[in-house]
Amino acid sequence: MKQNLLAKIRPDQKSPEDEIRSPYYENASARFGIAQVIIYLFLLLFVVLSLFNNRDLVTYENFYYFFKDLNAVNLDLYDADTVSFPTDEIQSFTLYRKGLAVAGNNSVSIFTQTGRQLVSSSISYRNPVAVGSGKYLLVYDLGGKNYSLYNSYSRIHTGTTDDPITASFVSPSGDYAIATKNDAEGLSTICFYNDRFTMVNRYRKTGYVMDLSINDKGNLLAILLSDVSSGAVRTKVFLYVPGESTHKAEVLLNSGLGVSCRFTSAAHLSVLSEHGADDISYSGASAHLIDFDGRRILAAELSSDGLSLYLSGASLSEKNQLFVFDKTGRRIYRGTSEENYRTLSRSGKMLFCLSDGFVERINTSSGKREKMSIDTGGKKLLSIDGGEFLLCTPQKAATISFRSD
Repeated sequence: MKQNLLAKIRPDQKSPEDEIRSPYYENASARFGIAQVIIYLFLLLFVVLSLFNNRDLVTYENFYYFFKDLNAVNLDLYDADTVSFPTDEIQSFTLYRKGLAVAGNNSVSIFTQTGRQLVSSSISYRNPVAVGSGKYLLVYDLGGKNYSLYNSYSRIHTGTTDDPITASFVSPSGDYAIATKNDAEGLSTICFYNDRFTMVNRYRKTGYVMDLSINDKGNLLAILLSDVSSGAVRTKVFLYVPGESTHKAEVLLNSGLGVSCRFTSAAHLSVLSEHGADDISYSGASAHLIDFDGRRILAAELSSDGLSLYLSGASLSEKNQLFVFDKTGRRIYRGTSEENYRTLSRSGKMLFCLSDGFVERINTSSGKREKMSIDTGGKKLLSIDGGEFLLCTPQKAATISFRSD
């Protein structure tokens, strides 16, 4: 049979092997081979230059923490609906890398989204505050002088300030800023640090720093500052580009005492004040979002999605009002309610509202409202996504999947 097949190939006919070895394919193969060598050379050059320019970071300890951190994030086989942690008099809860971080007077605990505990660290803070959702978790002592940073494996840095801390913030990039106040001098000091814990800038301001925020890329710092001049409250926002000594923009607000500020994922700054709210773009252009007109702030949240706000009625006959703004400052929802919302927490288009004995979920796109009856006494709500949220008590936190009554 083999001889018969071979006999059918004429002398002037090329075999499949000859086709493969034709000049066209040989030239193409040679070109791709050369390109592969060039790519490998560029890769080698890039690695060598990176190691040379960052040789201070190439240490055994850094590699050890890197692989431990990577292992903690990716190799998570534990699953639990409830996690427990030490009870403290004062506690601060925040989401960190889609898991939960709890900072108390005496300890810091970090859990994965599935409930596995990653960190259990001892501290001694009178008024702990936990912030952070990206590279680091920052825990600071509000009114004290100590702070510490964590990754998903351990505490990796601690610091002490000269004066009491009034505000602090850490960007998803790992860059962070700390504001302190010297009452004797009447000056506030704001220090900006990069993700290697090195100070980049120090700013001095007259007044009180109400809040700080850094955008996701770590290339813009916002300082919300209030002071009293001639018996009137004056509030300003300063925007700084890290590494530059002069401000990028200075915005005077007319909404009374500053309360808080936060960059959205679109690099717009949402600013909440005593009598109104404002939006400031990356370039420093400001837009007034709302005047409260005598209404009180009952609940509010500033997040990467934008500002969510629950205000009291202007009179006894008027219902409470709910406003939701997107990441560019555009109002996307307005509604009324007679409920006593104590906490707002938003994930995308879903807004979770915690009240006495139930949690209400509002779709800010369609306006649909759903209620879930649940014990909410003394609990803190954190939304995980549009379908799940955390209810936190001083002893434990439970993951709840939303279901309508």
